[in-house]
Amino acid sequence: MYFHHQTFRKALQESYFSQNANPIHAAYVTLFSSLFFPVRSLVFLGQLLDNIFFSNYKQQAIIKPILITGNPRSGTTFLHRLLALDPQFSSTKLYHTIFPAVIFYRLFDSLEKPLNRLMEWLDKKSFSGWEGIHKTQLNGFEEDETFFVWTLLTPVITLLFPFFEQLKSATWVDQLPHKTRYQLMNYYQSCLKRHLYATGKNKSLLTKNTTSTGRLTTMLDALPDSRVIHLIRHPYEAISSLISMYAVSWRKFAPQTQNNSYYYESMARLYAEYYRQRIEIFQEMSQKNPQNLMEIRYEELIHDPYTTVRTIYTKFGLEISSSFENTLKQEIQINSQYKSSHDYSLEKFGLSKHKLYEMMPDVFEFYNFKA
Repeated sequence: MYFHHQTFRKALQESYFSQNANPIHAAYVTLFSSLFFPVRSLVFLGQLLDNIFFSNYKQQAIIKPILITGNPRSGTTFLHRLLALDPQFSSTKLYHTIFPAVIFYRLFDSLEKPLNRLMEWLDKKSFSGWEGIHKTQLNGFEEDETFFVWTLLTPVITLLFPFFEQLKSATWVDQLPHKTRYQLMNYYQSCLKRHLYATGKNKSLLTKNTTSTGRLTTMLDALPDSRVIHLIRHPYEAISSLISMYAVSWRKFAPQTQNNSYYYESMARLYAEYYRQRIEIFQEMSQKNPQNLMEIRYEELIHDPYTTVRTIYTKFGLEISSSFENTLKQEIQINSQYKSSHDYSLEKFGLSKHKLYEMMPDVFEFYNFKA
């Protein structure tokens, strides 16, 4: 189970000893550390037990997985949760990614009823701040980023450690040494194999990940037959929505970010670079393996999700069963009533549309985004 000690040391240094250190934030970091390592040790123990009781997971094949990606807040969750309803796919739930060991999958399945009540209680306590922004449930389909949280090589740690400039090891894995990337991908593939082994050995893996751009080249090298669905949304909407989502956590855990546009601008610059990086990656992919790439505009998905899903199945040569088609139509009907209560204001974070445009005029030109 891989862990990047250098990132952790840098995060602690910035939290406790930098000029922007804040005592409230430092207290939360201490609390996080006191919980993180015991739970991580439990996961590590579970994975060791897998090697004894479920060692056949190592032979589990990962054939032509489907990866949904794009900037956060680009419709990836909506599309992922629609496709995950198809029983031909196996997709991670949040608790799967927190406890990525076959032995925990088996244990939780055997205690399903009491655990469901506990999970519902934890959902209310842990994720209520994101209500109306991103519905998060321990027993709900979710992207597989928590696999990487245990390694600290993930941009998600900036929810607690808002130090984008200082934690580039977490945000740009593709720039790390080969040995580090190799070890990380060995760990990642072992998590995926455990998941498929426990949930459906003959199913196709369906994953969603919106914070993987800085390690996307490494991931595609490790899983070269991946079929990728890239969702594209205007930066004015996607980045502003992401910033206001992060602000919910930062208000509580990182008071030094309040009334300080530096942190929000640093995040905006990172995700502007992610837009640029995906252009480069997918241009190369469209030349080498065009059959494995499908790019979809956010507006297309929201306007006609049914046709979008049908087009995906046609593109990748997938069969769509009549039962899933009926389920799909019902789910789309339910979601058609949803209206986000999310506040997309940039100005209150010291940003503006003009600033976002200045960060990536080439991206606006490439996608023909309206400035």
